[in-house]
Amino acid sequence: MMAHSAADLLQINQLCLQIAGKHLCQNLDLTLKAGERLAILGPNGSGKTSLLHTLMGLQKPAAGHISLNGQPISQLSSASLAQHIGLLFQSALDEMPATVMEAILLGRLPHQRSWSPMSEQDWQLAGQAISHMQLGDFLKRDVSELSGGERQRVAIAALLTQSPELYLLDEPSNHLDISFQIKTLQTLSDIVQHERRALIMATHDINLAARFCDRILLLMGNGQHIEGPANEVLTETALSQAFQFDIKKITHQGHLLFFPAGFSAN
Repeated sequence: MMAHSAADLLQINQLCLQIAGKHLCQNLDLTLKAGERLAILGPNGSGKTSLLHTLMGLQKPAAGHISLNGQPISQLSSASLAQHIGLLFQSALDEMPATVMEAILLGRLPHQRSWSPMSEQDWQLAGQAISHMQLGDFLKRDVSELSGGERQRVAIAALLTQSPELYLLDEPSNHLDISFQIKTLQTLSDIVQHERRALIMATHDINLAARFCDRILLLMGNGQHIEGPANEVLTETALSQAFQFDIKKITHQGHLLFFPAGFSAN
């Protein structure tokens, strides 16, 4: 087992995930430090969402250990996990019977004592989240009346209001137009780096992963994986093998850009 450092926020040791007998991830060792941003890439069914849910304690691994700040998550209560880890689900706030303001304020529930009023910090965090997601004109509307993109913005605002140490994002760009995709991920990236948090996002978008994450976990679809700095993992060979499709990359104005060129010979 890897030794724990005081700077390590998340530590994963020899993690194995299985669903219906299929190996999604085998013997994963990974350490995430404060300020780091990790993207999980891989084809459909490779285990991206399952891994996020396992890190949140929503499902159990077949083997291995997960620690948060040196403490096994299996020893933490659901309330304690919710104070430190925030998860953005793929389907955000479906048919939620609440106003936008009420939904956003739910992000503070893990940090509140029973029946305690909202603190000045609670309101400040909510206000910042509302501003970041440009929701000031939506606060009295029912969530059920919103479009998919608007609901996603509300869910992200609730996550920002929660202000966890570790952000887990499952397809955060779902339903968002291009401008909000970039703005949202830039906001989260800035928070992670300036406030010494950490971020893990599962995504299908290689270009967003390359732009906003310094590390990549590439799930190959057969239980195998490649993990490391983005410039080392995001190679044409590795991506083409994982997605069984010929992926090419170019550099434009300092950014790596990836595009599909054709089916892989493999």
